[in-house]
Amino acid sequence: MGIGTLIKIGLNTNKNFWRGKVMSNYTNFLAMVSTEFHRYLMEHEELSKKIPFNALIIFQVEEDDDFNNWHKELSLRNREVDQPIIYVYVKKWREHSSIEEINLKEAVA
Repeated sequence: MGIGTLIKIGLNTNKNFWRGKVMSNYTNFLAMVSTEFHRYLMEHEELSKKIPFNALIIFQVEEDDDFNNWHKELSLRNREVDQPIIYVYVKKWREHSSIEEINLKEAVA
């Protein structure tokens, strides 16, 4: 379940109103995904060894293109010079909303 399924768009057509709501929801969703990713790494220490020091982590959640685009654009805008990039593809969630399976992909500069 991604942020796209969590956000319900109403009848208000004020773009600034929705921009604030969407940003807040994406930020909250990102905080949850980050926490679950950290928990996943604690359970799968071998995977954490594949992540370079100071890597920029970009989450890509299956079937949530809006969140994925938002997070990728925001992350790349704030990237440090020569900072390694790791894409974390969240493939599957556990029943209690924890990540069950992911794939990592290092970006080629």
